[in-house]
Amino acid sequence: MNFIKKNYEIFIVNFIWLGFIVITLLAQFGVHIEVEKRVELVPVKMEYRNSTREIKLEYEDDPQESFWAPAFAVFGRAGEHEIKGMIYDGDSIKRNVFINTNSDEVIGVTENGRSILSLYYYNSKMFRYGILILIIVDIFIVMVKSIHAQKSKKTIDISQYRYYPEDKRALELNEILFKMKDFRLVYIIAFIVLLVWGTSYTIAILLILSESVAIAAGWAIGLISIFIILMLPLCIIALVRYKAKNKDERKKMIRNANTYLSNVGEDFLEQLQADLNKGLPFMKKHNLVISESYVIGSITDTGLPKLDPIAIPKEQIREIAYVYYTWATLRYRFIVQEIYFRLKNGKEVRMPVYDRHNIGLTLKALEDCRVPIIDITQEKKK
Repeated sequence: MNFIKKNYEIFIVNFIWLGFIVITLLAQFGVHIEVEKRVELVPVKMEYRNSTREIKLEYEDDPQESFWAPAFAVFGRAGEHEIKGMIYDGDSIKRNVFINTNSDEVIGVTENGRSILSLYYYNSKMFRYGILILIIVDIFIVMVKSIHAQKSKKTIDISQYRYYPEDKRALELNEILFKMKDFRLVYIIAFIVLLVWGTSYTIAILLILSESVAIAAGWAIGLISIFIILMLPLCIIALVRYKAKNKDERKKMIRNANTYLSNVGEDFLEQLQADLNKGLPFMKKHNLVISESYVIGSITDTGLPKLDPIAIPKEQIREIAYVYYTWATLRYRFIVQEIYFRLKNGKEVRMPVYDRHNIGLTLKALEDCRVPIIDITQEKKK
């Protein structure tokens, strides 16, 4: 059970994809299947039907009975010239013929295999390519999880989060807030769209090219389609980032300052900007920014490129409390990380934190505030 919980992503992907393959196979072949072994057949004609190279076969003892089957199922990987030679010679071949007993129709042919799986493999492209795609996706997920696990085990040097750029414009408030916005969900959605479209289109192109001669028009349409498939998610990402970069968040900053802080003057943003211009001892994207005199973060989750920013003067912080725990269901594992800034005026500011397995990074950075840091995990879990 623990193994399933730790690898739920792989199980979900396999379950959905295999379910889709099974439904497709049942729709194509049905469930009432019978095999006639080593039947004498005569190949009489080859055509491209629905972009698939198919062979017309007749029963040697009954030429009136004929049917079409995929060339791959009948002759394996034999070339087109070789197949035409077999048809020209008119010799019979022995093959296994699969019949749908409900309709008495031929639903597939195999050269050697006599099982249902061999029927699926030689007569269904969805089965052949679908299983291959599933294996590739599984390997990709395992690699991503392995890389993430290795990163989480490494000791992180907090000095790499210092930010002192030569270009002072990079320290402008809106630039800093833009860096705090999280676009990862946008990237994931765009990647999924690109993966689904790209995989479907790639399979279609491979099927066409494996069964027929590509023509210039086909290549042109294919290249244009690939360009559109690639560009649409990229354009969506670019548009979202452009709107987020040009959104002025300073009104929200002032509103939150007036809600939580004491002694908020009209020059609050000017003082904050002057402090930012000195550089940042700590800046972690999608997380917290710490300058010499302020702690900057969002009072709402940053799982989307949406921010509700606040800048807390260090001198107004009485203590810092934090929550860190994990909980899991059969399908998902969640990590809860929150920082609570308890102010001298009695108010409390909650900030979500996303350090995954290394909340110590943020806590170490917050030691610069020189106030008590306490663990309230058990209190918040009740």
